[in-house]
Amino acid sequence: MECPFCKKDINESAVFCPNCGQLLENNLRFQSVDNYWDDINTKTKKEIENHEREIYEKKKSKRKVRAKKFFKVFFVCLVILILSCTVYVLIKNHNTKNANKLNHINESMIGHTYSETSLGAFSVGESLDRRIVTIIDNDSLTFVEGNYRSYLDDQNKLNWNENEIYQNETYSYELSISFFGKVNIYINGKEYEVNIDDDSVSSIDLY
Repeated sequence: MECPFCKKDINESAVFCPNCGQLLENNLRFQSVDNYWDDINTKTKKEIENHEREIYEKKKSKRKVRAKKFFKVFFVCLVILILSCTVYVLIKNHNTKNANKLNHINESMIGHTYSETSLGAFSVGESLDRRIVTIIDNDSLTFVEGNYRSYLDDQNKLNWNENEIYQNETYSYELSISFFGKVNIYINGKEYEVNIDDDSVSSIDLY
């Protein structure tokens, strides 16, 4: 048989273990020692299993948390991507619409003359400075600035007599349109606002 203390093989009739000297009372003592170690081993095994189960549950919980974070980030990114694409398409369509509108406005201006006086209100017969712009084609215009006297013609319409011309030049020009549809014209490095009425130019703020 085996000594329950030192695990050496000994005679079954031995009272003391010849190796470790421990008292060997009877088979019940062996059984008690065996049961003791069996209990210890079983308890240790259960503790190990419980510990491994706890580790597994913690890892499982962490995986769930990471998965939730991943799907949350993925969903947010997806929403941002969809919104970005939608906004891009809307802006692109809007810019295309504005570009077409600007081309139409530019075409409608060709051959037309736009003028403005230096004062908002005046009496007939008063001399005022005026700026007169005539659109020649898609790229050029004439820009006249001078002093004029106002009068009423035979049809009782306001007309102007030229007193003095300060400037009479031909310039290239460029039209621009903002995102919200505001149109400006650039003449000789200066910017003037173009007033639009039903997609056609009603006037240009030359002062």
